[in-house]
Amino acid sequence: MFVNRNLALERARAARKRARILQRAQVCKIETENAGNARLESRRRYRESKGLPCAVDVWLASKLGRGDPDDLCSPLLPDEVQCSVYVSCISDPDPTGFFVDLDTYILHLTVKTALRSAEESAIESERCVVLGQYQGLPRDWSAPDWMVLYGHGTKVFRDSAATVAKIVQCTAQLGPEQMTTLADSLAAVQLGD
Repeated sequence: MFVNRNLALERARAARKRARILQRAQVCKIETENAGNARLESRRRYRESKGLPCAVDVWLASKLGRGDPDDLCSPLLPDEVQCSVYVSCISDPDPTGFFVDLDTYILHLTVKTALRSAEESAIESERCVVLGQYQGLPRDWSAPDWMVLYGHGTKVFRDSAATVAKIVQCTAQLGPEQMTTLADSLAAVQLGD
């Protein structure tokens, strides 16, 4: 009987210890979640104060965040373009030097329109522009959202020519001649030549 009583006491102590450990774990989990939420909220406020996300981030999120992929095998509609986006990196040429430059990331957009005539080649129906540039660390709070594309290859989707024209006019770093050429080709798509 003495052995049974000691065994019961040991089991009760062990159960109380397990309950305290579980309670501490729950408190730690809640504190961690609150700290994570506070960090996300701080990041959101910081980015908002810097004007982020930008128009390109919002546009890409709307196109790439969808679960259903575009049908890329069917022909383009008259007012539609096929967009390809990818991020390239220009690394510091001398990372072992005393002064180290941050890497530069470039967001490229290639716009492919439907061929308007038999004489037009596939190459003539494609235009490539730089939509954005970022110099810094990919995980910085000030990094644009499109940085998630770095290292994940080219993403391809379809959009209306009008939407792409607006995005390019707002953000692309083009000279006047390049902008005119691209705008003319997108306008031609919109008009349905």
